[in-house]
Amino acid sequence: GLDPEQFAADVADPARKERIAKDQADGAGLCVQGTPTIFLNGEELPSMPSYEDLKQRIDDLLQE
Repeated sequence: GLDPEQFAADVADPARKERIAKDQADGAGLCVQGTPTIFLNGEELPSMPSYEDLKQRIDDLLQE
């Protein structure tokens, strides 16, 4: 359902360009190599953890 014309207009918008550039810089600063990349409490998780693994990690952090 992507509208290619709207997408092109959105990407060309100066405010969105600034946001995209910031997000790219943030990712590069964290050595992100692709998407999705998930960080939890500053730790990069294995690519695409299972729901159960992610839930357990969050629960463990909440118990600390």
